[in-house]
Amino acid sequence: MNIPRTAAALSLLTLTLPAYADEPPSAEFSKLTVKAAEESPYATASATTGTKTDTPLMETPLSVQVVPQQVLVDQQDIRIDQALRNVSGVAFTAGGDTSFGNAFDAVVVRGFQTDSHLRNGVRLDSFGSDSELFTQQLTNVESLEVLKGPAAILYGAVEPGGVVNVVTKQPQATSSFSVQQQIGSYDLYRTTLDATGPVTESVLYRVDASYDTSQSIVDLAFTRDLFFAPTLKVLLGDATQVTLEYEHKDSNFNGNYAISPLVQIPGGAFVPLYNDPHLNFGERSGLQERTDLGGINWSTALTENWMVRQQFLANLVHVTAPQVTSDGVGPLTAGDPNSPPAIYRVMAPLDNRDDLYASYLDFTGHMDTGPLRHTLLVGGDWYRFNSKYVLTISNPTFSPDPTLDSVIGVFDPVHPGTAFGPLQPYTAGTGPTVSWGVHLQDQVALGERLFLLVGARYQHVYEANYTGVTLDSLTPAPLTGSATTPRIGVVFRPETWVSLYANFAKNWGPSNGYPYVGGGLVPPTSANQKEIGVKFDLLAGRLTSTLAVYDLTKTNIPTPDPANPNVFLVTGKVRSRGLEFDLQGELLPGWNLIANFSDDDARITANNDPSNPPGTQWPQTPRLIANLWTTYEFTPAPRSSLKVGAGVNAQGRQPALNYTGVLATQTSDYTNIGGYATVNAMAAYRRKVGSYSLTAQVNISNLLNGRYFSYISLTDPQASNSYSYLGTQYNFDRRLYGDPRTVIGSLSLEF
Repeated sequence: MNIPRTAAALSLLTLTLPAYADEPPSAEFSKLTVKAAEESPYATASATTGTKTDTPLMETPLSVQVVPQQVLVDQQDIRIDQALRNVSGVAFTAGGDTSFGNAFDAVVVRGFQTDSHLRNGVRLDSFGSDSELFTQQLTNVESLEVLKGPAAILYGAVEPGGVVNVVTKQPQATSSFSVQQQIGSYDLYRTTLDATGPVTESVLYRVDASYDTSQSIVDLAFTRDLFFAPTLKVLLGDATQVTLEYEHKDSNFNGNYAISPLVQIPGGAFVPLYNDPHLNFGERSGLQERTDLGGINWSTALTENWMVRQQFLANLVHVTAPQVTSDGVGPLTAGDPNSPPAIYRVMAPLDNRDDLYASYLDFTGHMDTGPLRHTLLVGGDWYRFNSKYVLTISNPTFSPDPTLDSVIGVFDPVHPGTAFGPLQPYTAGTGPTVSWGVHLQDQVALGERLFLLVGARYQHVYEANYTGVTLDSLTPAPLTGSATTPRIGVVFRPETWVSLYANFAKNWGPSNGYPYVGGGLVPPTSANQKEIGVKFDLLAGRLTSTLAVYDLTKTNIPTPDPANPNVFLVTGKVRSRGLEFDLQGELLPGWNLIANFSDDDARITANNDPSNPPGTQWPQTPRLIANLWTTYEFTPAPRSSLKVGAGVNAQGRQPALNYTGVLATQTSDYTNIGGYATVNAMAAYRRKVGSYSLTAQVNISNLLNGRYFSYISLTDPQASNSYSYLGTQYNFDRRLYGDPRTVIGSLSLEF
């Protein structure tokens, strides 16, 4: 992509749009909070994720997108992947009802998968394990903020593509209570409760809770979630507040091991044998995840222009996963080469504990130096993450063996299949990751139209990885590293309704415990990004948009050694170039929309895998993604209103992953995930009865019931674990289907 040429096009675009305001940007700079005078429920004027200060988005030289509360309500989003489709440049490694019980998908931003997310500005890590972001309940979520590009300057070890900040609901001084009952397809039942108000004049509370249960289109799959989140805020005068919060989450679900058998057709190509979305080659052995999160944060105004904030958070996660995986295809009847093919399955229970402790301290202030007005941020943070896991397995050889594997038929799987062999110790590990960093940032207003953002962070990480067959026999592999990551950005506002911006940022972080081919751990990764864009604030702040062009390169990417996939090399490099467009707000009274489009060309530029040379498209990133959601609320009667809405989610083709996570050779159609589009719709009727408000709503997703794959991982069809039956070669890969047509109805009572 030609960035200079695109920059010229963006500049020309700003000259062709009409001016919606004649006044220059406000010179007011002394207040810590800046809000637009009028906002649409779909548009947001400011966000904290990009700068850790409440900065107007029009004065922020970064791409920050916000999914506000009203969008979550109108779409009846109950999963994080549903909500994040409202943001450009965001994809998922798997998505939908059939993916591991809706739990362990991963967010991909600008081509790179993230293992971390923010909760009210505090980083929650999984360091290479399944990201807990996908078990995030939306019950107590106020909004989602997505910062595109490197964010290491403020948050340390995060992926360079971007980071998701989950902003939770806070206690309010005005009492309110709401309860909602949702009923949907596949036996979905979800009850949520939200209560807030004052205990005394200086003590406010909030309680959010939910319970949901559902089945699935996939045999044996189910989900049950219990969530409880109380929050207490104490106001100590006009300048100081202290907030105590707690979350308990108990998730129980059964995943979908959706193996798709492959058969060799004339000509030598392998294709899926059939596409039955109901089949599950796993068993009904529920995975459990229990999470307890506790935190305290406080802030106080030191002077009229200076404020200090501190937050401490502990997040304790325990996962027990009686996993069933596959190690090949063989005869259904042992010793009979003419027996129909069967999947040979391995039992591999995992017990995993992740404990995270995090704290930060920030000072924010305003000062003037001559004609320059500064917003300063000085702070630091400390994180300690410790994981301890034990994995046992019924067949450590991962070679089809009817004496150790459970066998189940390919054509007509009958559960529970044959018995699994005895469990044996396979691998265990533990080890802390400790990181700390300090950052300095200055937001400078040079007059009323030019804004400059400069900052840097020093980050230090100690990463220890102790691995072995059992916890009693571990070998240490420590890694210590540090780096300084700068960021600079500039905004020019020729008119109040338009901003031109550019930024450059570097990123750095540990490699999440991957074993290095030369011993120890893989060295840290690094990245850098160049970005330019234009933002619009139209219709008096009710309609906003961002058009961004970026060039992002990540180096030192761990990739498995072809000679030994249990260790990793660091010869990989990926460059992601793209264009993103976001539009959200109110077009006319009652007519709201949120829409986005992204063209992300992510390709390998250096790799140790000869089957995927430089120029190969990077997986997990569709080249094209487009989403649209719009609602219209008819002119309400004095005590009632009607709202209707519809939308489309579409994405293009992308490469599949092979079974070990490396790109599969792209020589056949079966190695790619095809593009797809789904249509969604909603209708809601609201009626006021006295001081009560009752809302009935129905949402339909994938209205046309289109069938598509959300994830594919592949094996080598010619590998030794394949099976020849009556002259035909069989193997398997994994294919997860996206959600079929689903309907969710709800009744909500508020007072």
